[in-house]
Amino acid sequence: MAQTSGSRRRARESAMQILCLIDRQPELSAAQAASMYFAHLLGDDGEASTTIEALNLPSESRLFIESLVSGVRRAQTDIDALISRCSRNWRLSRMGIPDRNVLRLACFELIGCPEVPARAVLNEAIEIARRYGTSDSAAFVNGVLDRVVSELGRRDESTESAPSAPA
Repeated sequence: MAQTSGSRRRARESAMQILCLIDRQPELSAAQAASMYFAHLLGDDGEASTTIEALNLPSESRLFIESLVSGVRRAQTDIDALISRCSRNWRLSRMGIPDRNVLRLACFELIGCPEVPARAVLNEAIEIARRYGTSDSAAFVNGVLDRVVSELGRRDESTESAPSAPA
């Protein structure tokens, strides 16, 4: 069963929030951060036994969240270098935590998921930045990702003129 664009956005939002938790507490593994995040969502007392499965998420969503978080973590050095090259006048350390992790997530998808149109990745990232960042986040994320797309050579027909395809 294919995921809807809404469920994929929710999965991306969860992945971004888990990455933010890791950003704030770098000693956490991806699995520990995911357990803490989902324990919080479930209103648990923070027991480490709470897992993503406890939310009864469809297996596609669970796998997508896990692949996004682990993919970003695995390639974070390269992703951060790419963001640094493409973010004019902003060091990674000066970016807001949500903005930095939305960018990491989008960069991972642009690099590691060529089947997802670049425009869909950008649209999703901009919407997530708008929801979780500041009033300037959507424009900031859009500007950086436009440069990332150019650097990666990911301009496709959908980035030029057509409306975005579902992600």
